[in-house]
Amino acid sequence: MNNLRWPRFQRLFLNDLQTQGRKILMGSAGALVVGVLLYLTVMSGPNGDVLLYRAFFIIAMYAGGLTLTSMIFSDMHHPDERYFYLMQPVSNFERILSRYLISGPLFHVYFVALYYVFEMVARVLSNLFFGQAAQFFDYRDSVIQGASRLYLVAHAVVLLGAIYFRSYALAKTILSLAGLVLACITVLWFSMRLVFWDYFPSLFAFAPANEPATSFHPANWPTYIHWFIAVALYLWVLFIAYTTLQDHEA
Repeated sequence: MNNLRWPRFQRLFLNDLQTQGRKILMGSAGALVVGVLLYLTVMSGPNGDVLLYRAFFIIAMYAGGLTLTSMIFSDMHHPDERYFYLMQPVSNFERILSRYLISGPLFHVYFVALYYVFEMVARVLSNLFFGQAAQFFDYRDSVIQGASRLYLVAHAVVLLGAIYFRSYALAKTILSLAGLVLACITVLWFSMRLVFWDYFPSLFAFAPANEPATSFHPANWPTYIHWFIAVALYLWVLFIAYTTLQDHEA
């Protein structure tokens, strides 16, 4: 079964949300306590960082969201829980869509709301104890917007790793991605120098000696090409995750 039926998907989604919601709430409570303590520690100094929310928001979002995503398919790999997972009368598409939504877009919305709560609590305590507080969280900040978009990309990659790897999915995904990126950079480095040999002073030159070679640099491409490549790669990663899920259940 690879189709989508709304009543069946709704039951699956609510069941997944209940299961993962407990983990999210427990992690949120611990993160709030640790975050408030760190916030107060930083603001206890004479010069608190006015843009403290950038570091706090980005670190917490990536740490919490990607950790949740890496464990979202743990029941599929568990020797006992996998029997209940496989006996559910749902399609593979419904399975991956449900857990994609919970650990990706919906988690991001939940985390933004949670961070506003954290900011209000931390600012009240900071003003009470130290008479100062960092600048209030602004989701419209360009740095926050960029980090949020990048999180959804990283989420898709980690979701693939959560399906493919049976254990330590996050660590293995990061190492695999680092190896893949290094290999691609190495191949691109040498291929550009071999194809455009006349434009580089040597095989190991960092920059081209002539202007024509610089026009091939990705930084000089139009913005719509960057967006097209990004969306295509994002959808491709999700498709690979879906087919990997099918292979695991075959």
